Amino acid sequence: MTAGIPEAHDGRREERRPVRLRRWAAGIGIVVVCLLTAGVWRLTYGPVAVPFLSAYLAGQLDQFDLPLDAQWEDAAIHWPFMAPWLDVRFSGFRASDVLAAEGVGVRLPLADLLRGRASVSGVVVHAPRLELVQGEDHVF
Repeated sequence: MTAGIPEAHDGRREERRPVRLRRWAAGIGIVVVCLLTAGVWRLTYGPVAVPFLSAYLAGQLDQFDLPLDAQWEDAAIHWPFMAPWLDVRFSGFRASDVLAAEGVGVRLPLADLLRGRASVSGVVVHAPRLELVQGEDHVF
């Protein structure tokens, strides 16, 4: 035994457990950093479709008594690199029989999201369409 490290049967010194643990922790840390980097890159590259987000948000909106019934086909998230906000984009948006759009983007501040609060700082409507139909009684 040399300096508190027991020698192996073939004369080599055995590696101490804390060193192995540090190597495993470093390896796991590197993998986590790589996965986070890939996730951030993917969010900044373009919208990422999030199928469960659409159903979740529809359920949340059903709790409120809104004057319009909003419907959409898909929901996706996008984070412009280093922007202080996150965009949630809805494609195939329709609110009642009057208003339709190819897409709607909702801008959410990242600082508020990290604090657990969702607040809207902007809304962008892409290619909106208003459909007004006049009835026989001349009422829209």
